[in-house]
Amino acid sequence: MNKNYIKVFFAIFTIFSLTLLSGCGQNPLAPIIPLKPGEMQATMSGEGTFYTTNAHAIDGGSNSIYSIHATVKTEDGLNDSLVFDFSFTKLPNTSYTIDFSDPLSYMNYCITHADGSCTNYRVENGTGSGILKVSSITVNDNIQGTFSGTFQATTGGGNITVTDGEFYASF
Repeated sequence: MNKNYIKVFFAIFTIFSLTLLSGCGQNPLAPIIPLKPGEMQATMSGEGTFYTTNAHAIDGGSNSIYSIHATVKTEDGLNDSLVFDFSFTKLPNTSYTIDFSDPLSYMNYCITHADGSCTNYRVENGTGSGILKVSSITVNDNIQGTFSGTFQATTGGGNITVTDGEFYASF
């Protein structure tokens, strides 16, 4: 066999192997660490990472909604600094997607200021855009899923893009 063919074959094989192993920029060998009960995390453009261990869920009962509330406290631990609030339609399945086209569902992200005021960014019908995927519901125990979206400021302009959001909220 011609040496040039062997070199070309080896080069193509090497590129293919590196691409496959690298996952096009993702590390396929990195472990996926599931969240523990009460945890929520997300990445926000311009804001960094949100992480907390106090995510809790509320079953709205006959109101046909679930709610999730999670906060990050100020350094002194006395006040909320960052807050995620979700409210979304309760469906009979334990796995489903909310696209915020119904009037009951929303996602809200609040950045609290020193004076106690809050800058809100929101996804709801007609404001921002986002997806919340419920992956598991265990009645009276927990609700798990993922979320992402472009949260639009409720006053003034601007928005925050939220990616890689995950929650494991306890009832």
